[in-house]
Amino acid sequence: MNQSDNLSAIRQRARLDRHATSYPLIVIGAAGFHYASFRSSIGWLPVVYGMPLAFVVVWALQWRTERDRGVGSGYDRMLMLAFTVLLATSFVMSETWWAVTSVVATLSEVWALLPAGLGLAVLGWRQRNWALVGWAGVIVAGLIAGESAKDSSLMLRGGEFGASYLVLLPQLAFAAATCAGLLQFRREGAPG
Repeated sequence: MNQSDNLSAIRQRARLDRHATSYPLIVIGAAGFHYASFRSSIGWLPVVYGMPLAFVVVWALQWRTERDRGVGSGYDRMLMLAFTVLLATSFVMSETWWAVTSVVATLSEVWALLPAGLGLAVLGWRQRNWALVGWAGVIVAGLIAGESAKDSSLMLRGGEFGASYLVLLPQLAFAAATCAGLLQFRREGAPG
């Protein structure tokens, strides 16, 4: 085994020990599923604060794990990423942006979740965690697919109940990311 392989194995073990993949997927996935389910304007905490807060929760969980196990990134800028997601979400949700941009005027509120998906991609890229980057791609693809099929719905029970693709496709993307995070959490907890 050469030095590069040793370094890669050590990096992978440290990533597993600090739950670098599972925490972001579980927290961001669950919060995104909630906001995709109830639209961004409904709920006790608006999406403009809720999704950045999810990044702060990920930071807190990883910080606690770092203190407990002594393994962590040491120089992680997760709080700055949370602040960036807050600014991007505020920008996407701003009435000024929606009023001046005629192209965006036809987009739905589900786009408020786009900064969270992009934030997850940035987090994965910074940590060289390609699983996070891949799942961020799934989330963004779910948002785009939902938006492109927003006028259609899946009819259930012989047409008496319809689920809008605008809500269903982002829900499925966030739910899949959450499930992947739960499976990864189990794997990360296994002794190396």
